[in-house]
Amino acid sequence: MESQEQIEIRSEKVQNVIEQIPSVLTRGGTMVVVVILTIIGYIAYKVPYPFALEADGVIVETNTKQERKITSELTIPYKYHNCIHKKKSVTIIVEDQDDVKIISHIDSIRNNIVTRNGRNYFIAYAPIKTNDVMSYNLFPKMTIHAIIVIDSSTVLQRIFNQ
Repeated sequence: MESQEQIEIRSEKVQNVIEQIPSVLTRGGTMVVVVILTIIGYIAYKVPYPFALEADGVIVETNTKQERKITSELTIPYKYHNCIHKKKSVTIIVEDQDDVKIISHIDSIRNNIVTRNGRNYFIAYAPIKTNDVMSYNLFPKMTIHAIIVIDSSTVLQRIFNQ
């Protein structure tokens, strides 16, 4: 049995296949695949892949003894409660004004649960600057849509951190 395996390994046909140099097409194809994989790896390492959360809300008015403040009240699904912290950046889009984007941050969070349509939410507040209120003619009870970037890590960071 052992002598048969040796004969097959050392046969002339096997030696011809082993000694044959791969064609230019095979070598070039291998290089193209390696270059493409390297580029994909570099992009996955460098380019951020943001995880953003969308929330709806309304503009509310809060009056204190010192000033009148306009704030956005955001209704956020409760499953994201551990992801949202103060100072998180918020992009606010006002109803019927898709070209208006107001940049703000989470100022405060109300921790009690609000149930709407059988789903649990919590409320977060993001102040709106007086300049923005005047410029875009904002009023209380206007509906808004908000985008909150929770994480902007790269694809590779997400793969290896989880």
